[in-house]
Amino acid sequence: MAAGVAELPDNHLVANLCEELSKKTQVGGQKNRCGFHPTKDIDLFCQQCEVSVCSECIGDAHSGHSVGRYFLFIKNRVSSDWKDLAWCLGFETPDIENIDGKHRDDKSRCMDLLQQWYKREGNTATIHVLMEALQDAELQHVVDSLKDKYPVPLLPTASRQTGNTDAIREEVKMLKEKNEKLEKIILEQNEKIQQLQETNKNMEAIVEDLLTAKQTVESGSQQKDLLHPKEGNFKFKFGCNPQGICVDGKGNIIVADYGNGCVKMFDSQGRFLCDIGSGMKDPNGAAVSPGGDVVVTDYKDHTVSVW
Repeated sequence: MAAGVAELPDNHLVANLCEELSKKTQVGGQKNRCGFHPTKDIDLFCQQCEVSVCSECIGDAHSGHSVGRYFLFIKNRVSSDWKDLAWCLGFETPDIENIDGKHRDDKSRCMDLLQQWYKREGNTATIHVLMEALQDAELQHVVDSLKDKYPVPLLPTASRQTGNTDAIREEVKMLKEKNEKLEKIILEQNEKIQQLQETNKNMEAIVEDLLTAKQTVESGSQQKDLLHPKEGNFKFKFGCNPQGICVDGKGNIIVADYGNGCVKMFDSQGRFLCDIGSGMKDPNGAAVSPGGDVVVTDYKDHTVSVW
């Protein structure tokens, strides 16, 4: 028996197939013909019976036998697109990389892929499942070529379909399991989205708390404004209503204090720094010039002061 060739995996069935197919071209250029169907070429291999067969044999004595008889035909046409087929057959990245690294050409990789798929799936590895995977991989031309060359086995009769109920049940079970896995993934993604939404809400609340809150409380008949930091602790009481506010280039807060007739400066955390100016009657508005000077308007004096 032949030991195999460099492009194919070490498999005695494949080696037998290669040995048989090597006889296809005879003296005078004649192809190897089937002994049972003289008008047909031997171009397939039945793994179950370990013999080379023709397309007519597939429809007769070998009807219903392993899908592996189509592997040689398929791998020659899929070739460089074998990875697309691998994804559609349910192979994961590590398996695909392993196949890729073991062989030197795409046809050998495709054959190894098909054999691993057949070994993994068992009875559920039918030609119909394989054709669906080829279509999903956008390899319709391979499916069309397969149907044109071997129409009989690809279109099973009703009786043959009825006799294959176990395989159909296995396919349904497999599809159900895949659907359950997909639903689980969707549920996990929805939970992650919900967690992100809750995190965003919490961040918005934190940002809101970081802002300095202004709280007005009533004292007798006169209202007074209190300055609070983010924690809500009392920091400073103005004489009456603060009329104007601005921030300088260093982040210091400048407030026109109407009740005390002056302008007060606080740091960015609300800590009192100093008074700016004095003797004003009704400081009403405050601003900072481009040069850093504090500009204050006095409502009663009708003046603008620069400090």
